[in-house]
Amino acid sequence: MSSIPSLFDADLISSTLQALLPPNLRLRPLANGDYRKQFTTLLAQLTVIGDDYNEEAWETRFKYMLDHNDSYFVVVIEDNQTTRVIATGTM
Repeated sequence: MSSIPSLFDADLISSTLQALLPPNLRLRPLANGDYRKQFTTLLAQLTVIGDDYNEEAWETRFKYMLDHNDSYFVVVIEDNQTTRVIATGTM
């Protein structure tokens, strides 16, 4: 089990969905460490996140989402070869 907090229990994601992905991709909940896995670079393709959005701001926002984890079910797809987040969605 990872020591990096995730927004919700990964067991809530169907193994059937994971099986549809290529072996090098992993579907999982958003994790606090995803700032360093280029999540904000991905997000910047969809919206303006601001030049002053740094790791401290990320951690503050992640803690807010974690504290309200009955409202936020953000998933990501991580490329295991590059360790980068390459896709995201919200359930």
